[in-house]
Amino acid sequence: MRAVELFRQREGFSKSEMDTIQETYTIFDRDLSGSLSLDEFTSALAWLGLPLRREKIEPLFKQETRQSRQDGLSKREFLRLLRCAHEREMDSVERIMAEWDSDSEYVHGWDLQALLQTLGYNVPASAVFEAIQDVCPQSAEQHGDVELLEGLSSLSGLRFKLGSADMCDVLTALRLREGFSRDEWQGLRRVFDRFSEAVGELSVQGLGRALRWVGHPCSLNRVRDLMADLDLAGGGASEKFDFKAFVKIVRKCRDAERARAVEAFRLFDVNKLGALSHDQKEQALLSLGCVDGSGGLPAWIFNEPCFSQEQAFVQIVQRFRLQSLEHTRENAGYTYSEVREFVRLFEEFDADGSGDIGRKELCHLIEYFFPAYANSPHWRPQLVALLDEVDSDHSGTLDFLEFLHLMRRIREEEDKDRLKLEMKTIEQSGFSMQEVQDLRKLFLGAAGEGGDVLNAEEILGTEQVCVMVTSCCALGDRASQLMDSLMAKAIQDADSQGTMVCPHLRSARRGEDKVNFPVFLCIMKRVADSALVEPSKHKSRHL
Repeated sequence: MRAVELFRQREGFSKSEMDTIQETYTIFDRDLSGSLSLDEFTSALAWLGLPLRREKIEPLFKQETRQSRQDGLSKREFLRLLRCAHEREMDSVERIMAEWDSDSEYVHGWDLQALLQTLGYNVPASAVFEAIQDVCPQSAEQHGDVELLEGLSSLSGLRFKLGSADMCDVLTALRLREGFSRDEWQGLRRVFDRFSEAVGELSVQGLGRALRWVGHPCSLNRVRDLMADLDLAGGGASEKFDFKAFVKIVRKCRDAERARAVEAFRLFDVNKLGALSHDQKEQALLSLGCVDGSGGLPAWIFNEPCFSQEQAFVQIVQRFRLQSLEHTRENAGYTYSEVREFVRLFEEFDADGSGDIGRKELCHLIEYFFPAYANSPHWRPQLVALLDEVDSDHSGTLDFLEFLHLMRRIREEEDKDRLKLEMKTIEQSGFSMQEVQDLRKLFLGAAGEGGDVLNAEEILGTEQVCVMVTSCCALGDRASQLMDSLMAKAIQDADSQGTMVCPHLRSARRGEDKVNFPVFLCIMKRVADSALVEPSKHKSRHL
């Protein structure tokens, strides 16, 4: 009887599962209130690897809290909802498998991949195959001319002897590994160790470098946004991350990559046939930036079948990223597109066409694109040190690869100052980490991908900020007239405090003042504290 009671209290979870669940609950109960809000619950599910969208999570959360008449979930309620999520997933598995060929005891590989996609699991075929082998070692049967090699790219041509209970065990195994194969897991471990400044710890900047190394380049703002989506360290308060957090962020980047590929596929599948013609596929790939050094599609893509279904298209995009890694790593972390733009800039300032930029030519380039580096007593010594560092042969000139490394090092130095100034601005503003998180999403949504090869930081024009603020806040009738004055004061304050960290934000060649995220926070602080916001219409401090 005691065993039955214990099983009931655990909602059917094993002891090891309970340990993981309790640890997760503690991580996301930030204020030690003994309850999880909807945002915290959503982040906890993502942390546990359950691919549920918010629109499916919210009704469950509201139903549970309505019954308990509380604002958040207790630990017991959290367990109940987890069990409910697992049961719904199992029901979906049973329903989908029942629709397959009932005369066969085998599951075809392509059906299995479709099932995983339907459930929201974006995992490589090799990881699925390994998880099946762990759960049911003798279940795989090869047919056709498929070879079971490492790096398996598709499950087509394979079939598996699996029941619905086996399938649920496979999903559990995939969640434990975050959907990565053993080789991928070991590779991520090596990358983590490579960019860790201390044993077992990765800084925010180190995280950005590691993501770039595995093919997911992100600006500093995007890295912080990824951290916030998983609610790591309460929305980004911590500056250090362990291997588990790194793996979860890489998984999130991979999921985002697949989502973009699926969106492009469906956009160009204008007739909703579930397949792209050769021309449609080319346009979709170009829209995703899958181009080589010549600016066109890689030659191997033209050897793919003329018509591509969604999963095949996603695999092409993922294959492009993997095959581009070597080029990116050899070119200071820059992609094919970025390198092409840098070639254009390099040739523009290589006046004699020698293939090298001398110190005099380099000074012209820096004065043009980075005026603060050339004219600021603060930046000039750092610039000299960086030049000496990247001039590996001490020739006094920079070839193209050395030039790329200089651009990378300038960007890294800027990121260091961005981090310091962002935390300083947050402290001075009085915004909570949740408010900063919401404002960052608002800012990034308006900026789009933002940045360019010289400035990875997303920036907004002042006019764009004015339009965004007046549309998002319930402001008084005179707000539009006063916003210009308010923003001018915020920019002036930020400039005097050094918040406009990027040296070329106010470059004459750009004309209009540009607003980075710390300056945006200063503006929003003034908006929140000013009389522009009408009390009766004030929506939310964090919009």
